[in-house]
Amino acid sequence: MTIKRLFGTFGVRRIANQELTPEFASRLAAAYGSIVSGTVAVGGDPRTSTEMIKHAVIAGLLSAGCKVIDLGILPTPAVQFAVRNYYDGGVMITASHNPPKYNGLKFVDSDGIGIKDEWEQKIEAMFFDEEPVRVSWNAIEESTKNQGIVEEYIENVIERVDSQLIKEANLKVIVDCGSGAACFTTPYLLRRLGCQVTTMNCQPDGFFPEGIQNQHLRIWKN
Repeated sequence: MTIKRLFGTFGVRRIANQELTPEFASRLAAAYGSIVSGTVAVGGDPRTSTEMIKHAVIAGLLSAGCKVIDLGILPTPAVQFAVRNYYDGGVMITASHNPPKYNGLKFVDSDGIGIKDEWEQKIEAMFFDEEPVRVSWNAIEESTKNQGIVEEYIENVIERVDSQLIKEANLKVIVDCGSGAACFTTPYLLRRLGCQVTTMNCQPDGFFPEGIQNQHLRIWKN
């Protein structure tokens, strides 16, 4: 069995700007871009380091000849939805449940699911032992934005449930988004389904509320 040097259960996670520097993120993204090619969607969560890492990831992808679509801040499933429907691959910049000092890169394939072990091994080999593909100056693609994918994602979720039955139930729902990317989807989705929504921690905050941080630490340690 091959021991992975970078990848965990889903992507690569490290302390932002300590191990996960812009140089680290750019080279890792270039290695992924060398394999996937085509058009790659990039999204992220509200962590304080996400914007920095996102620019590095976009640069790495462009250097490998990929065209990049910046989806902005949104949850991982929304990135997966976008890739499955429109793009050749995707990178989600997030450290999931880890404390705010961490960040990470989740790579997905054209089906919108995590890449296979073989791809992870190829990326690691390229990162450590080889060189990613670097296209010539006149073959560098462009980076554009798609700001409508969140709305499309919400609509798609609504289409998959019995929205009329949910509306008739007159549900009262308390939602705690942990100040993460779900702030941009979950409360809006539930309200569209007719729920009476009370929100907690539904404003994006890259530091996370103290109580949420402690909860994340407990989950992470377990």
